[in-house]
Amino acid sequence: MITVDWERYLENLETKIAEFKNLFVSYGEGDALCGVSLDIAELEHTAILGANGSGKSTLIKLFSNDVYPRFRADSVKKVFGRDRWSVFELKRLLGIVTNDFHYYALHTAPQISCFELVVSSFYSSVGIFDSHEYDETMVEAARAAMERVGILDLTDKPLCETSTGQMRKTLIARALALNPKALLLDEPTVGLDIGAQIEFLDIVRDLAKEKTIILITHHIEEIFPEIQKVVLLDGGKIVSCGAKEDVITGGNLSKAFGVSIEVGIDNGRYYIKRLLG
Repeated sequence: MITVDWERYLENLETKIAEFKNLFVSYGEGDALCGVSLDIAELEHTAILGANGSGKSTLIKLFSNDVYPRFRADSVKKVFGRDRWSVFELKRLLGIVTNDFHYYALHTAPQISCFELVVSSFYSSVGIFDSHEYDETMVEAARAAMERVGILDLTDKPLCETSTGQMRKTLIARALALNPKALLLDEPTVGLDIGAQIEFLDIVRDLAKEKTIILITHHIEEIFPEIQKVVLLDGGKIVSCGAKEDVITGGNLSKAFGVSIEVGIDNGRYYIKRLLG
């Protein structure tokens, strides 16, 4: 259970969300990430874009401390100004929403309610157990998070009866209950129909007013106008990084995705205009 005096701690916290310099991550004989360097400042909304197998999943694990880079004297890996975090501390600052956890929760505890999944975030568990003690502050935070994303009506609904869109909103609420400084969203619209995609991204855009958003995707259509920086991965390397208008070009995407692409833009939203033969 989280017992840190967070208000006092956050006053002295660095405003840089991530500081990565020359990081290498290996699985077996090959490198999943090669010489990755990346800085993300607070409220610098960032999209990490790349094809399947480009290294996006490994980069997520660097943020969450699920993997560590190879030791090198010239490497730096800091999240919120520190290179080491406990699980509880890091989850308090960085809300991570992944499809893996979506399906893990459904498989592990399909009968628990949406509220139970949200409030159990305080113990990093899936569901409420006899050893857990929830005070009024935790309960209120969970309810406020559910209200924020418009799912108070799902309070008592079992996870197994939710739609994909409802489950994804529940996971956002679970992250928000801890009031993190940043949200890392891994392919957040996978499995959602068009209406649910639009509704979900509208929620994320609203959250971007006060929280740093780090979006992992292989669809440029998900990169909403508030995103300022785009990081393009290919073969475990950052091949382009900077302002989205400089990175999201037909030339860059054609090289990274291995197909000739023409990019269009409409009202600040990017889309694949056509695939060139």
